[in-house]
Amino acid sequence: MQHSDSEPRVGVSQSSPPHSHRKLSSLPVPPWPVGPGAPNSLSISSGLMHTQASEKRSACQELFDALNQCHDNLFLKWTGGCNQVKLDLNQCLHSESVARSSRNREDAKLRRARREQALKDLHEND
Repeated sequence: MQHSDSEPRVGVSQSSPPHSHRKLSSLPVPPWPVGPGAPNSLSISSGLMHTQASEKRSACQELFDALNQCHDNLFLKWTGGCNQVKLDLNQCLHSESVARSSRNREDAKLRRARREQALKDLHEND
């Protein structure tokens, strides 16, 4: 069944044409610099990982390098060819994080024990 132009159609807004789209120029402009020349931005072809993460985690450096090398091939990057390397990197980073948390917990126990002993020694003389 066809509708005539005089009848309102159900579910269709009468205020805008059926195929209207927002123009790109009407989208908001971000307040930060964008693009390959912007400071602290990484272009697709730069092949760099987040430098802070890769420098701090030298145990996983081999995996960072492998992922960077894989991402240099855009076909592999965009078709999931680098997914296994990324999963291996995530696993390495997670295990390193767990080990670091464990070390920090043990260090905190030692510091707490020293602090409690110092307070005990301080109050013994009262």
